[in-house]
Amino acid sequence: MRNFEYGERGKTVFLRWKKGLFLLLFAGIVGGMFFAVKGAIIEGKPQAATLTSTGTGEGIQTVEEKDRNGDGRTDIWRYLKDGVLMRSEVDSDYDGKIDFWAYYKNGKTERQEIDRNNDGRRDAWAYFEQGVKVRQEVDTNHDGRIDAWFYYKLGKLCGRAVDSDFDGKIDKVLGEVPTQ
Repeated sequence: MRNFEYGERGKTVFLRWKKGLFLLLFAGIVGGMFFAVKGAIIEGKPQAATLTSTGTGEGIQTVEEKDRNGDGRTDIWRYLKDGVLMRSEVDSDYDGKIDFWAYYKNGKTERQEIDRNNDGRRDAWAYFEQGVKVRQEVDTNHDGRIDAWFYYKLGKLCGRAVDSDFDGKIDKVLGEVPTQ
C-alpha cells in the first residue's frame, strides 16, 4: 500500500491495487461472430503508478495512472472525485489509444464502452443497473448504427435481437427481449 498526500485540508488517499484481469465478451449472433476485448487491470498493484490531484471548491479530483506492461506509457487511467471512482479508461492492446471506457455511479459500474476495431469510434456498449449488466448494444459492421442487442436478467443473458440486413429494423429475436 502506498500513501499519497494532498496539500488541501491534509487529506490522505490510500491506493490499493489488486492483481487481476477481466475479459469483456460481446457474443454476436450475426454470422456467428464472436467479439472479445481483453480488459485491463482496473485495480492492481502499484507498479509505475502516478497520481495527480487538484482541489476545488467542489472536492478533490484525482487521476491515477498505471503502466501495466512496463513500456513507460500509461495504459490505465482512473478518475476519482473525493476518493470515489467516477470513470476509467484503458488502452487494452498497448497501441497508445484508449479503447475501453467504464463509468461508475455510487461505486458501481453504470456503463462500459469499447472501440473493438481501433478506428477511434466506440462500437459496443454495456449498460448496468446497480452494477449488474442489463443490456449490451453492438455495431457489428462498424457503420455507426447499433445492429445487435443483448438483454440480461440478474446478469445472465436472457434474450437477443439483431438487425441482420442492417436496414435499421430488428429481423430476429431470440429469448426474452423487452418491447421497445
